[in-house]
Amino acid sequence: MEKPPMLQLVPTKQEEIEFLDILSKTIPRSSYLKHLFTTQLVMWVADRIQADILPDIMAEYIADSTKAMKQIADRREQYGRMQRLYDRNINLLQRRIRVLEEEIADGNATKDVGEKSYAKEKQSANS
Repeated sequence: MEKPPMLQLVPTKQEEIEFLDILSKTIPRSSYLKHLFTTQLVMWVADRIQADILPDIMAEYIADSTKAMKQIADRREQYGRMQRLYDRNINLLQRRIRVLEEEIADGNATKDVGEKSYAKEKQSANS
């Protein structure tokens, strides 16, 4: 195995980027670390160094994970609201059907009566 390169005590940005690139190329293909030090990682770190941003992989990972978990929680909450609205509308329609069935059974079914019954049901459900 090749001896990894060394950095000076106070390296320049370019020296750090070159060090990482050389280091990534010296890792044997059979090593687990080869799957960490990918070309994409080296490019990501190089971009961060050039932009004076600390390349803290774990902080990025935690921030992305936290954001994803919040999005999931928001979607679940939204789904819950939609489900409650759906259930409320189903209940409203079931009540309307019962009222109309009763009106038909009583022989009082007219277009106006059904619409008035529906309006009353809807108003009481929204209250």
